[in-house]
Formats: sequence, structure tokens, C-alpha cells
Amino acid sequence: MYKKSDEGKACIELFDRESENYDYENILKKFCTDEEDVARLVPWVETFFINNDEKEDFIPETLNFDSICDFIENYDLDDYDFDDDDNAISIGKALQADDDRSKKWLTIPMSLFLCEFFDFCKPMLYPSRFDIIQRNCNALDIELPPIPQTKNHLEYVLYYFNICSRWYEFQEEHNMTYAEFCACLYGFADMLCNDENVSQNPLPQPTNIWIAGGGGKNGDYQRLEDMCARKLNDKSLIS
Repeated sequence: MYKKSDEGKACIELFDRESENYDYENILKKFCTDEEDVARLVPWVETFFINNDEKEDFIPETLNFDSICDFIENYDLDDYDFDDDDNAISIGKALQADDDRSKKWLTIPMSLFLCEFFDFCKPMLYPSRFDIIQRNCNALDIELPPIPQTKNHLEYVLYYFNICSRWYEFQEEHNMTYAEFCACLYGFADMLCNDENVSQNPLPQPTNIWIAGGGGKNGDYQRLEDMCARKLNDKSLIS
């Protein structure tokens, strides 16, 4: 009964973008136990939001394969200061458009920014611990696309959107809201994986477990390069 439990309700509210208490910093603090990670990431999320406020057409109106590729290849980030009237003034570049290596690292703050505009996008949490995301997806029987085997840093940014495609399919299939899916991935699945009996007893299908709960519904990604266990040919993204 996770979804109706106090813990489940709290986790859903944490990800509910309509909630008065919604705050991406609170999400980071809950799932990033390293305070230094939080301190590094929060200013970058803020930078994304300020750039979106100050620039026309910073993000695409709709998401499809072409608009995503165009965004990740061409976006840059200005650094801003504020005058006495709280007007933003650009004081230089925080990120050049061709700085692909930094864009790879910025996937986590970028995800926290984009998910406030698109249900398709989900926050990518656990800096430098992609293995936890893999573990949680395995618990829910979500098959992730293969990790890129390339030196092209933008391929890793595109990989985030490929993952979002799998997550969104799962969300739609089980009639979940955005917040319910995030709670399922980061709360419910984490609970399953941390159960002391999880390795001893076979789990029922995760869909059934969730339904029983009351509804049908500057760390680098080096680990992505080191942890590839499968080599599948899957370039799916968004239809």
C-alpha cells in the first residue's frame, strides 16, 4: 500500500510540481546525501532558470528528436548578476555552446530544470551513482537503453532523453501522474531494493505491487562509461 502510506504520500508530494512546498532543492537534499553535491548542483539549476527567463526560445516549445538534438547541441548559459532593482545583467558566459564535456556533467541540473516544463522529462538524481537508478529500474522491470560506448559527450546527454522515453512509457502504461512515477522510481523502488528480503524471495510484477498501493497508476557520469553491461542496438527516443 505504498501509494496510500504516509511515506508514499510524502514522496508523491515532494515531486508534485503543483504543491506549495515543491522545491527542487528539497528533492536534491533528500536523494543526494552528499551536501557538496547539493551545493554544486543547485546554483546550476538556478542558472538554467535565469537563462530561460532572460532569453527568448531558450527551450523548445515541444519535444521531439530534432528539437532535443538542437537544444543540447546549441544551448549556452550566461552568468548573471542583479542590480538594485533586481534586474538580471549578463556578466559573461557560464557555459559555451560548444563545451560538450560540461554539458555532459550538467545533465543532472538540466533534468531538474526541464522537468518543470515537460512531463516527459524526469529528474536524474544520485550524482555519480547511476547504478542506483539501474537497480531501481530493474526492480520495476523497466529496461533501460544501452549506455553509449562513445567519446562523444553529447551522446550521454541524449542518453538522458532516451531514458526519459522508457520512463514515460512506463508512466503512461500504468496511468501514473508525473509525481506518482517519480515517487515510484525514487521512493517505492528504493524501498523494494532496500528490503532485507528482496534478494531471498522472488518479487511479483512491480505493476501489481504499485496497483495494490491504491492506483493503476560537479560529479561526472564516468560511471556511465564504466558500467555498461549490455550492448543492444536501440536508438529509440520520442515518436
